Amino acid sequence: MSGELAAILTAACFAYNAILFNIAGRRVTSPVVNRMRLLGALVVLASLHWILRGTPFPLDAGWERFNWLAVSAIIGFVLGDAALFEALVRIGARYTVLLTTLIPIFSSLIAWLLLGERILLTEWGFILLTMAGIAWVITERRTTGIVSRRHLFTGLGLGIFAALAQATGLVFSKLGLSDEYSVFSATLVRIAVATLILWLPIMLRRRVGEDFRRLKDRVARNALLKGTFVGPVAGVMLSLYAVQQVRVGIASTLMSLIPIFLLPLGWFMLKERVSWRALLGTILAVSGAAGLLLG
Repeated sequence: MSGELAAILTAACFAYNAILFNIAGRRVTSPVVNRMRLLGALVVLASLHWILRGTPFPLDAGWERFNWLAVSAIIGFVLGDAALFEALVRIGARYTVLLTTLIPIFSSLIAWLLLGERILLTEWGFILLTMAGIAWVITERRTTGIVSRRHLFTGLGLGIFAALAQATGLVFSKLGLSDEYSVFSATLVRIAVATLILWLPIMLRRRVGEDFRRLKDRVARNALLKGTFVGPVAGVMLSLYAVQQVRVGIASTLMSLIPIFLLPLGWFMLKERVSWRALLGTILAVSGAAGLLLG
């Protein structure tokens, strides 16, 4: 049960994180937010690891474990997030988030192939019910913009690739977390690898100062700081604990509840109206999640 609860808390963290990073991204651009969130998380995690474990980096990981975690970071954090952000630009948030509901299906299939994890027929029913509720919420509002056919196909392809990459990253993370390895240390490894890859081109082009100068914006800086603790630190650790404790398909389904948590957060923080359709979709999604928790 602790793994399932961690997955639900992951969704809550990432929902709050999405609002905060949206606020920051509008003021300093999303690429800067993406790089800064990882750098901030790396500083926090390395400092805590040094204080609690006596070393700023988990040297006890071993090469095989390090490789699994590093590959999961490259596929999930770097490639998956890059495709996700590009899909957002090409086809908008509604279709992009809708495609992320494919993550539980992809992760279940990959975990079955690589880990031998099987999902029961009743669990598939609860997974599909949860995904249907999420899709019902996401597709409520029609987009007013017109997407060209070229952008539609490339955007759909990028969105599907992002879902596949993030699902694969979860499975590889579980391989790196074998033998009850520390979730704290594993999170630090993944964040460190992703941070290095994203910041290396910026350092080579000597543009580091430009990113830091953008943080003079107080509103963006405060939102970024809060989002760093909630998302890349707490959220990622919770997600790794979830996939370590339960089957990947179940964990990824519960972590997909982000749009459901966005409803109350959007109402409370942004004063957005919640419709009856959104409430119905929430009831469906929560019912499916409850079935996975109690099944």
